[in-house]
Amino acid sequence: MEVHPHGHVHSDKKWKEYLFQFVMLFLAVTLSFFVENQREHYIENQRAKVMAASMIDDLRADTGEVHRATKHLSAVIGELDTLMAELEKPEKVQDDSLIHVLGFEKISNFNMFDPQTGSYDQVKNSGSLRYFRQDQVKRMSEYENDKNYILKMAGLFLDYRSHYLVPFCLQNQNPHFIAARLKKQPYNGPVFIKPPTEETLDQLYTNALYEKREFKRHIFIMQRHETAAIALIGALCKEFDLQ
Repeated sequence: MEVHPHGHVHSDKKWKEYLFQFVMLFLAVTLSFFVENQREHYIENQRAKVMAASMIDDLRADTGEVHRATKHLSAVIGELDTLMAELEKPEKVQDDSLIHVLGFEKISNFNMFDPQTGSYDQVKNSGSLRYFRQDQVKRMSEYENDKNYILKMAGLFLDYRSHYLVPFCLQNQNPHFIAARLKKQPYNGPVFIKPPTEETLDQLYTNALYEKREFKRHIFIMQRHETAAIALIGALCKEFDLQ
């Protein structure tokens, strides 16, 4: 009796081989996709870590700048208090030299907070904020808003200084007295070019009062800005394991 091979056995074996090859190919593609995804995630994390370190450097520089500016403005406020106290005395016992130095020279010299903006601007402009968590991005945005407000305040004061305060001082101060002080030489002439009127002395007092109020506001906002910087530094250090 002649025996013929069964075709369905061969077909069944071929079907299983196809299925096995498909499963292996699927696993290979899936594994390749997973590895590539992990590699991209690692690269993005490393980029974010470098950017975070750079921002932390800027934030630490900002806290140092806040201390410097706060110390300076606090010293100026002390000088303004001295000037106002002198102007409150009867005119015949006022110290003209002190009024000239504090009212016409030092009152127009000041240093404001100068924030570091390079790292954050680079991160924002390059679209790299996506590397950071949303709560960190929110902190950065709030910090930038505070920084911009401080810069706006400083800009307004600079306008006041250049358009009003400096012209007022130049109109009333004695350059010969100033030159002698700068050279640390004795000066025997009149302290003022012309004796200040009551209106001029009242304006000096008003200037001092205005600056004192503005500088106290600057200090308050800068200290709030410093608190935000310290909190952001802590968050970034914890997230990216930085010191």
